[in-house]
Amino acid sequence: MPYFAFIDGMRALAVLGVIAFHFDMGVSGGFIGVDIFFVLSGFLITSILASRVNQPAGEYFVHFYERRARRILPALIVMVILCCIAAYVLLLPGDMETFGKSLRDMAVFFSNFSFSRKVGYFDSVAAAKPLLHTWSLAVEEQFYLLFPPLLLVAVRVLKGNMARVGALLVVLFAASLAASIALLPTKPEVAFFLPHTRAWELLAGSLVAILGTRHLPSARIANVISTGALAVLLFCMATYTGATPFPGIAAVPPVIASALLIWANLQQPSFAARLLSWKPLVYVGLISYGLYLYHWPVLVFTRFYYGSEPPMVSHLVTLPFIFVLAALSFRFIEEPIRHGRWFRRRGHVFIASLVVLLATFVAGNAIGKSGLDFRFTDQVRRYADAGEKSLYKNICKRHFSDPRFGGSVCVVGTGDEKKPDFLVWGDSHAGSLIPAMELLATQRGKTGWIYRNTGCPPLIETERIDEELDTPCLTASRNALAMIEAFHIKQVLLAGRWDMVTLGWEKGSEEVTREPVIEHDGLYGMEAFAKALPKTRAKLRAMGATPWVMRQTPPQLIDIPTALASAEHFGRDRAALRRQAEPIRQWHKPINALIMAEDAKHVIDPFPFFCGTDHCDIEQDGESLYSDNDHLSIIGAQKMAPIFDPFFDSMR
Repeated sequence: MPYFAFIDGMRALAVLGVIAFHFDMGVSGGFIGVDIFFVLSGFLITSILASRVNQPAGEYFVHFYERRARRILPALIVMVILCCIAAYVLLLPGDMETFGKSLRDMAVFFSNFSFSRKVGYFDSVAAAKPLLHTWSLAVEEQFYLLFPPLLLVAVRVLKGNMARVGALLVVLFAASLAASIALLPTKPEVAFFLPHTRAWELLAGSLVAILGTRHLPSARIANVISTGALAVLLFCMATYTGATPFPGIAAVPPVIASALLIWANLQQPSFAARLLSWKPLVYVGLISYGLYLYHWPVLVFTRFYYGSEPPMVSHLVTLPFIFVLAALSFRFIEEPIRHGRWFRRRGHVFIASLVVLLATFVAGNAIGKSGLDFRFTDQVRRYADAGEKSLYKNICKRHFSDPRFGGSVCVVGTGDEKKPDFLVWGDSHAGSLIPAMELLATQRGKTGWIYRNTGCPPLIETERIDEELDTPCLTASRNALAMIEAFHIKQVLLAGRWDMVTLGWEKGSEEVTREPVIEHDGLYGMEAFAKALPKTRAKLRAMGATPWVMRQTPPQLIDIPTALASAEHFGRDRAALRRQAEPIRQWHKPINALIMAEDAKHVIDPFPFFCGTDHCDIEQDGESLYSDNDHLSIIGAQKMAPIFDPFFDSMR
């Protein structure tokens, strides 16, 4: 097929958008660069396959997969080797285990399925996964496995009628797009990562390859279409954000624009195509695969080195370094192997590919089990072990289940599990109090229940509007009230991450910016909280219970265990990680005013435990007080336990 310089220009636009998005350089929608890549891949792959579809099936498949192996695997494997070296030096044991599992899944091109179960692409957790970007390679590889035989069968069954083949692809395109739109509201990770919800983007390029050459536009119309399509891509990059529901409907404009930009320039280059054919852009497009491979792990490992988001000045070093790596990869790895100067024989390509992928799988599996924690001192491991990944999930030792309440509660103390003296009701912040409640309940001879439903504030008649949880908040609140009524519980402590649901996530945090996410009686955010909290308190009093409210643990902007462990390992000042107290006071001021307004006597305030006049503590006696950026660690909860003495004194 002929060479189109503007396609390399489109690759450059795509990869620069992705890099600018990840490096927070003001291109909030740069992530659509991946969608541009998908369309380009669909077009190029289908063009190659269609040109050879009349060959014997054996040659058709062998030729295609040899080209894919030469194109994708060598640079990928070198990137992985370099990542393994960096991971050995930088990653803490828990993160090393996660890296090993990612390595294993990548080796069998399954990483998109793995990530879809564990992380959202725009979530803060994603920033700690060096191989997250391999999800898109996995989608393409899965497409490469399924599409060539589908196209071959379709062409032969339909006797070479490409119009009918195109019609079949239109049906598949529509089905995949419909799946993406349907799944996005309830299963956003599935819609984002999996092949059946992304296939339509590759098929958009395939349709250009199959049907586009049949009806090409005139030069004048091509100019209009190309200019408009390029404008759409730039507009999407400038206006989309991590909060944009994606892919679904939002992905349609950049995908269709990419397809139209290709189609309009197949006959002769338009003005937009000539812009994209500018030699510096074309070169960036030529090395775009290396840029995509290296930009994300370099950024992630830089984060691990700093223990937080790296300062902007570090980008002055890392960005040129990424371009150098990509250029070296293109010159000394991709080009020689792709064009047969290395591994000239087809059989050698396949054997080497299988051996290297198998070795990667075995190594990843081994690393994923051990974490190679021998690399660190006891103090570094102690900080790292405070993290939610290693300890927080298994802190409850006893459970009580009753089908009337839709699940189980955590039981603390030593008494009869069916005679609770108190209930702690809330989201994951309530769960992080389990060590404190266990300690105090045991000391005081009391029994308590902790009822936690991650993501749901302990408020009646209130629901999350941003995502569908396993147990809806309305159901969780009804379950809590049923428990209180059935077991005549007299002391109820409400604990939650109030700021996230009322104000959104704080600016400057490593977490993704989000708008307030609760709704109550047609009101949202702070207005919903202002109405729901008094109503919840009143309801509990009417049931004979005393409502206590815990003000929120002072939030941090970074993952504290990781930052402390990193600072200890690299000899940096841990005290510099402490956050000033005043910004937290101001951030929580409207929330705390509502909490204190009605019943200040029954409020538990953790702020004085953590924060003095100037700064807030994040560690004591060599132990992290946090398990991430806002949840208590086990040690943190136990050290903070005395602040709950008034709550337990009320049970005498």
